[in-house]
Amino acid sequence: MIDIAAIVQFHDSKLAGREWLHAEPEPLGPGLWCWIYANHRYNSLLWHEDQRQRIACYRRRRLHARAAIDDALQALLAQPLPPGKAGAMIDRLSLLSLRIVHLPAQAPRWRRQRARLLAHLARLLAS
Repeated sequence: MIDIAAIVQFHDSKLAGREWLHAEPEPLGPGLWCWIYANHRYNSLLWHEDQRQRIACYRRRRLHARAAIDDALQALLAQPLPPGKAGAMIDRLSLLSLRIVHLPAQAPRWRRQRARLLAHLARLLAS
């Protein structure tokens, strides 16, 4: 079983400080959490980046991590998942966490969207 709430807690805990972005990535090993970490790291780097060349690099790496999340989830679960769906949803959770932190005036809106997305992801992974 995948602990979806732990993904949100992970995203939020990382955004409490910025030093993790420029440190060596944590050695999480292969698998789902490694790719969730990579996806969130590249989303966070993209949020703060303004150089075009780096943006393109981070975007490619983010999309690679998103696809790898799908592959890792597929390996963990007994049932097939729609291609690209769960990874895109976890990527969206990461982006919503960034919006909640960096756009506090609109945080209630982003929290509502995140709650709906979590419910949808839970249904997807449970079916």
